[in-house]
Amino acid sequence: MVMGIWTFLLELCMACFMCLDHRGKVRDKFPLEMAEIQGEVVVADINNDGKIELVTADTHGNVAIWTPKGDLIWEKHLKSLLPKV
Repeated sequence: MVMGIWTFLLELCMACFMCLDHRGKVRDKFPLEMAEIQGEVVVADINNDGKIELVTADTHGNVAIWTPKGDLIWEKHLKSLLPKV
């Protein structure tokens, strides 16, 4: 299972987030780095393919969608700062 009930996401406010497996081991390609991440990481099937994606946004206005394996799917700069919501 790529991500299951025993996978954990940790937001590290100083520019990255980590994904740990059920044994507490950092998954390959993690931590993923961005500018300061203050909001929640959204976990959802964004593109309706039956697999979950991870959505992150940083305070510099960057929004990114990642696979649970740490591969970047999509990224966009919104030309605006994103404060914590």
